[in-house]
Amino acid sequence: MKTLTAYFIVGILFTSQLWGQTIRQTYQIKALGSKIGSMNSSRQTIGQDVYYHNNALLEVNLLIKKIRMTAESKTHYRAGQLISSRNEVVVNGEVHSTTTIEWQGNNYRMQVNDSVYAPLTSPVFFSGSVLYYKEPVNIRQAFSESSGLYMDIKPKGGGIYQVVDPRNNRDMIHYYKNGIQTQISIKHPLLTLHMIREDLGTIPK
Repeated sequence: MKTLTAYFIVGILFTSQLWGQTIRQTYQIKALGSKIGSMNSSRQTIGQDVYYHNNALLEVNLLIKKIRMTAESKTHYRAGQLISSRNEVVVNGEVHSTTTIEWQGNNYRMQVNDSVYAPLTSPVFFSGSVLYYKEPVNIRQAFSESSGLYMDIKPKGGGIYQVVDPRNNRDMIHYYKNGIQTQISIKHPLLTLHMIREDLGTIPK
């Protein structure tokens, strides 16, 4: 009986290690004081592999037109290095943009919609998906999985960081408290979006 119990315990431990640890985050997306969407985010760790998954939904009325946008990203790291990523944005039921990135042994193959970019030869160790789960202390650049470009990170003090998108010089302000991200503000030409963590409950002091 003791032997069977031991095997049972070992089996449980092995299964736990196999499935790994999953951390989930939820965000409200607000603009002009009203909720216009939400985002679910997860990070799953299985051995040396880490999988990030973000899924956002926004619904906005612009003048006489209603915009319904979904954005989904899936990113895979292994041993700290970005291995692959896929990002897709759908607007009113039609695919607006798709970006895929894949490490091929000595470079990344990057494709945005129908265009294949020149290979990136330097391995990536910190990207936009990681910003949701790790404060970028002493990190000055984050790779954008949606554009294939590096974004500059500018620390502002007090756990606040300005992240600049090189495609359009758009600012994203990331807020952290005790190393935990609590909010993101994204400045668009028409309005500023605020992504506010819901799952934290009371934000730690």
